[in-house]
Amino acid sequence: MSIKAILTALIAASILSGCAQKSDKITASYMPATTYQGLSCEQMRAEAVTLNTKVKLLGATQDAKASGDAAKTAVAVVLFWPALFLISGDGANAAELAEIKGRADALRTAAAASNCNF
Repeated sequence: MSIKAILTALIAASILSGCAQKSDKITASYMPATTYQGLSCEQMRAEAVTLNTKVKLLGATQDAKASGDAAKTAVAVVLFWPALFLISGDGANAAELAEIKGRADALRTAAAASNCNF
């Protein structure tokens, strides 16, 4: 393998690692189920609706970022390498999505422990 091929592979790997992830690849942050203990089943149901809505909205934003980063990477690699500096990667949106996913997981655990079905 030539030096040029090795360098190209290393550059490509470093570029791709900086791209934003798709929403389904972002793992939930840990949140203890005790956060939701003491809520009624109705309160848990309402919170579940709120969290699910947030997951969908943040997921759509994250997927758009991931697609944008992938497009910028493709353009940069093929046409204009300085465009690589425009790739934003994961940021506040990904962190918030991980937190909300963690809250939703904790809520499901608390609901199951309270025998709430929704």
